[in-house]
Amino acid sequence: SLSLKDQAYTMSDKCHRTGKAIYPMDNPIRIGEMVFSKQGFKCASSGASLTLNNYVVFEGDVYHKNHVPKTAPDGSAGLGLSVAHAMASQATSSSAKVNAKSYTGSEASGFSAIPDHISKAKENGSGFGGTRTI
Repeated sequence: SLSLKDQAYTMSDKCHRTGKAIYPMDNPIRIGEMVFSKQGFKCASSGASLTLNNYVVFEGDVYHKNHVPKTAPDGSAGLGLSVAHAMASQATSSSAKVNAKSYTGSEASGFSAIPDHISKAKENGSGFGGTRTI
């Protein structure tokens, strides 16, 4: 078993997607045991280019977060930690908005106060009946 220091000088890794040799100067992307070249860091199902913000590991391969196969009965299976966290925080923020207080329609809005000059104009008639005589 080689130490991390020795590992940089050993044989090149192979890109998980393309199978081509990757060298340390290529700045490979390492996710778990998988190693990708920048060109090979693509979604397994759609081929879309991935970033460290939009990838998900699922059943030993990487996918775009919107292209993960729907075979898992549980949506949380195989999700990366950051995606699982994002989903949890999304659920929290959504439930806070949805469950906070139900809107019945009887609440006053910020626009419920009608200025006096508009109320009087409605009562007295503004002089404009909606039709024009020529």
